[in-house]
Amino acid sequence: MNGVVNRWSLTGLVMLRALVAFTQYSARPQVVFDEPIRIASVEPIGALISESECKLEVRIAVDRDGNVAKAELVWRMGVCTNSLIVAAVAQAKQYRFNPDPTAPQYQNGSLTWDFRAFEPTDGDPGISIEPVPEPPVREDWYTFTDPMPQFPGGEEAFKAYLKENLRYPELEREMNIQGTVYLSIIVEDNGVVTNVTVLRGVNGGPGLKQEAIRVLKAMPPWTPGRMNGKPVRVKMNVPVKFLLE
Repeated sequence: MNGVVNRWSLTGLVMLRALVAFTQYSARPQVVFDEPIRIASVEPIGALISESECKLEVRIAVDRDGNVAKAELVWRMGVCTNSLIVAAVAQAKQYRFNPDPTAPQYQNGSLTWDFRAFEPTDGDPGISIEPVPEPPVREDWYTFTDPMPQFPGGEEAFKAYLKENLRYPELEREMNIQGTVYLSIIVEDNGVVTNVTVLRGVNGGPGLKQEAIRVLKAMPPWTPGRMNGKPVRVKMNVPVKFLLE
């Protein structure tokens, strides 16, 4: 791939729309880190190929040496093929950041791609591409382990973390909107939190949902759950309460 814009030529508008279109530009993702930001730069990666309009977000955890310890798709919009998702996750794992021995053990961040498709013309001979194999769906997580995953310091420390880091959205504050946002997370076998997903929000308060997602994504690594003494992935439900004093 490596920055090459790939296109095919087909005859007729119907065939163009029915078969395939490719991205107009070299899709270099935007890198966004949760606060505090201590990693300064990243090596560029080549282009990815999109068969349609698609947006992807891959959640990453970066260690002190600047290596991506974990990369996993957390959000997508539009028609995103499995091949594109696999390529995006693989590309995310290749990123290298500046090492920082003073940083936390892991820093959470996200890589976002925005692919915009176009229709090739008859005069363009195009370039063939090598297909990427479709990935198996990974569902090797547990809902109960002994012990279960634990936030650093336990439940009281988790409550203190929420109290210190939650920022009540201004609009919801002015409208006196309160309630509980219910989310699910996956605590990976290395303790990194991924797959933050809203199960149920608060009516009339979209800002509460967005703030709950932000705070959970910014959490430090947990102590992972174990099964037969071995750390495993665990899916958990987490309520985040918003109360006005």
